[in-house]
Amino acid sequence: MRKNPIFYLVKKEFLHVFRDKGLLPVVFIVPLVQLIMFGYVVSTDVKNLSVAVVDYDRGQESQRLINQIDATEFFEIKLYPKSEKQLEELILHGKADAGIVFPKEFSKDARNKSTSIQIVVDGSDPNAGNVALTYLSTIVRRRSVEILAKKIPKSVQNRVPGIEPSIRVWYNPNLKSVNFMIPGLIGFILAYVTIILTAVAIVKEKELGTFEQLIVTPLKRYELLLGKMIPFIILGFFDTILVTLVGVFWFQIPFRGSVFIFLLFSFLFLIGILGAGLFASTVSRTQQQAMLSAMLFMIASMLLSGFIFPVENMPKIIRAISYIIPLTYFEYVLRAIFLKGVGFLFLWQAGLALLSLGVLIFLLSLSRFKKRFT
Repeated sequence: MRKNPIFYLVKKEFLHVFRDKGLLPVVFIVPLVQLIMFGYVVSTDVKNLSVAVVDYDRGQESQRLINQIDATEFFEIKLYPKSEKQLEELILHGKADAGIVFPKEFSKDARNKSTSIQIVVDGSDPNAGNVALTYLSTIVRRRSVEILAKKIPKSVQNRVPGIEPSIRVWYNPNLKSVNFMIPGLIGFILAYVTIILTAVAIVKEKELGTFEQLIVTPLKRYELLLGKMIPFIILGFFDTILVTLVGVFWFQIPFRGSVFIFLLFSFLFLIGILGAGLFASTVSRTQQQAMLSAMLFMIASMLLSGFIFPVENMPKIIRAISYIIPLTYFEYVLRAIFLKGVGFLFLWQAGLALLSLGVLIFLLSLSRFKKRFT
């Protein structure tokens, strides 16, 4: 039985990949290095913030509150400046992320009347500053309630009305940012590796002088593009499985969804992202131009897809642009499958968008690709 000519083009592409010693690390090593590096570095969890304490009181209540703050995983208290001026210098030079100032007679006043302490936070890092402010304020209010409770007889406390919240966190009970970031990283890394590989697929043929051989083949334009895409779809699937296994078993990320649905949407995403790489290759004259086009596309994808910044918080015009980026839909799908375990019934719209974008981008690449030199 005569094999389809696309088969031989696919075989040629595979041989090229496995013979290119510079290309093999990009396919098999770079995804793992990126996942492990980003998995540890890209995190919104804030822990071990340095807190400096100016304690003019040096009483039991101030020491008890200091111990409560230091006992949490969020703060470390190792600095005890003697004045507010020294505290300001510590925060100015980045040696302290926050500061607390206890006034004189704080312990005495806390037991007999209303009093206050000063909390100073370094706002140059808004994320860390907000976390420090929130947790420090919570600890202070909790201690205030404990002191107040000691003044009120238990018989009266039982009759005081109040609201007791019953808190449950679904899908990510410990609120670990790594559980949110790793699924997003899988999509980003998959896009980065595959688009770089395909962006130079056609341009490299021209630079090596082998494009003439493709021109004289009986393959049609769409068959040539498919022949270029299929090997990278297969390699993309390999990288998808590889980084997913590392995410699940190394970083202990939950995977609650269907493996079949996950692979199906990965395939739909690969069509779009590889089409974008081929489009960059068809509109470029050199490998450098193709790589630059691919990198610009990846920068836009990283910023606008919801990988780091929520799409909902973007201006309407920018949000509209994000909806034509395949990674936007794939990020949503990945986090929904990993953390929530949702099925196709809830994801079909994203799947339709990925399929439509993939077909559109492939047709754009096809319209730009000519079987001749220009």
